[in-house]
Amino acid sequence: MRTISCSSCGALRPHAGHGLCAPCLRNRPDRPFVYAESLHRRLVDPPEFLDAYVAYVTERFSVSRATRLIAELGRLLESEGNEPASIVRACRSQTARGGTLARVLDGFFPTVGLVPTAREDEEARRAELRRRRRLEATPVGFVSAVERSVEAELAARARAERLRAPVPRHHLTEERLDAV
Repeated sequence: MRTISCSSCGALRPHAGHGLCAPCLRNRPDRPFVYAESLHRRLVDPPEFLDAYVAYVTERFSVSRATRLIAELGRLLESEGNEPASIVRACRSQTARGGTLARVLDGFFPTVGLVPTAREDEEARRAELRRRRRLEATPVGFVSAVERSVEAELAARARAERLRAPVPRHHLTEERLDAV
């Protein structure tokens, strides 16, 4: 790489692009918008909500994080299509952990009136995955007893929901599984 004097900070560093060093290029305020323009050109049928999403993430996150979230959404748009429900489903697939992008989409889509949030369903799905991991770690001789205990706790939870009583949190079941 060629070493230049950065036009922003003046430091003598390797050239990263546009006459800037890598840190200055990374923190350039228009970077998410430039990336979004290239994403518009790259997508065959860009969704109508893309510009609103870019504005949403740039006002809430740093330049680097906003650009990364736009890139993640771009990958999902290329693989899943423009339907918001399929994008959210892909974020919450069995293998995906539903990290920052899923939480951002949970906040974004309702603001533009596209997809209702389903945080309770997501919380229940994650709790199920955590319980399954804990059950897999249970010693073989105790698995059936632990499964019956978990089923009893889930039945008590369902009963409390039906009676509109305070519902025990998922983490209580998980703490009890850890104790076993």
